[in-house]
Amino acid sequence: SDVCSSDLGTDSADLKNKYGGTLKLSYMFTDNLQVGGALKAVQAEADSLAPLSATLTAEPFDSYTLILSSRYFFDPMGESRRWRPYVGIDLGYALGADLGSVLVEYPPELGFPDEFEDIKGSSYWTLAAVAGVSYLITDNLSLDMAAVYDRSITSAEGTTVYDNLGGASADVALDQESIVLGVGLSYAF
Repeated sequence: SDVCSSDLGTDSADLKNKYGGTLKLSYMFTDNLQVGGALKAVQAEADSLAPLSATLTAEPFDSYTLILSSRYFFDPMGESRRWRPYVGIDLGYALGADLGSVLVEYPPELGFPDEFEDIKGSSYWTLAAVAGVSYLITDNLSLDMAAVYDRSITSAEGTTVYDNLGGASADVALDQESIVLGVGLSYAF
C-alpha cells in the first residue's frame, strides 16, 4: 500500500497491478538448484489518497525491479516425468517509486486552486516466496506456473510539497505487498 502523512493527517491507499512481465535468465547448478537474475516491469494504479482534506489522484505508473532469483526443483513427476514442482526465494531491488504528476484537489470551501505535484519515492528492497510447477517442454525450455508472495523489506520514501498550501509538506512511504499468479516460459542453460 501507499502511505501519505504529515502533521495535518495520514491516509493510505491500495496499489493495484494492471499488468506486467518479467525477463529472467537462470543457470542450473545441479539437477535441482537454479539461480538467476530477472528484470520485472509492472504498471500499477493507486486508489486516491486524502491526507490533508485534499484528494490526491495519480495516473497509472510504471515500476521496475531487479531480482536475484533461486529455485529448488523437486524430482520430476507424472507418467511423462516432465512435471517439476518447485519452491524459491527472490530478493528484489525496486528502482524507486515515481507516481509522476499527481492531481491534488482541494475542497471548494478551502478556496485553494487544485494543483499537480510530483510524488517520488526512493529505491527499496523486496523479498518474495515462490511456489510453482514447471512442465518441461525440452531439457532447457519449460512452461512455468507459479504463485508469488512479494513484500517490501524496506520502504520507498519521499516528501511532497504542496505549493498552494504555502509549502506544507507530506511524507510518502510505499510498502509493497502482493500475491501474483503467473504463467511464463523459462529457458535454462
